[in-house]
Amino acid sequence: MAVPASSVGPMLDANISLEKCSSTADRVSATTTLDSQIHVVPPSEFKAAAQCLAEAFAEDHVIRYPINTPDRAHWTEVERFDLHRQALEYITYAHCVKGLVTTIGDDYGCVALWMPPGKNMDDWFTILRSGMWRLNFQLSSEGRKRFFEEFLPLLHQTKEEVMGDRDPECWYLVYIGTKTTSRGKGYARKLVEHITERVGTPQAVVDC
Repeated sequence: MAVPASSVGPMLDANISLEKCSSTADRVSATTTLDSQIHVVPPSEFKAAAQCLAEAFAEDHVIRYPINTPDRAHWTEVERFDLHRQALEYITYAHCVKGLVTTIGDDYGCVALWMPPGKNMDDWFTILRSGMWRLNFQLSSEGRKRFFEEFLPLLHQTKEEVMGDRDPECWYLVYIGTKTTSRGKGYARKLVEHITERVGTPQAVVDC
């Protein structure tokens, strides 16, 4: 979703990491009222946020496309889910330091990963410190092809085609997921509106 503007962890263990939230996260956090129930996730909490997404997308065929491959047919579901969770940990950490991760509800009941205008997580430094590079070794041969040659290019291409000239000015909702126990409470809507209400207002975080 794009909004036009008006167990293996990252390279650094989150428990000892000195990394901070992105500047975007700092700005959004500063304009988020205490009673909003919405929390901006710092890098030190990436695993808990990723766990929510892993549970939310546990049976999603698109997200699991690089993992549920014929050459890993011998893997158990426990092994598949573990890799699924690790991949989302890398992606969540990258958004903590380069974009924006927000959550609402008990125990990270619903989590959203946002990438602000002009930002992406494709640079080598972000890939290195987030642990994304590990997927080159953790995915199978077919999984690497599906993820790096099919899935990621298609996401970028589709976003560019849909948004056209507005693409550089868009907030991109990369993932939003809700745990089964937290569904039906309007959490996803609140996380989306938390950003859309700031776009086009004096508090909009669009100068990134």
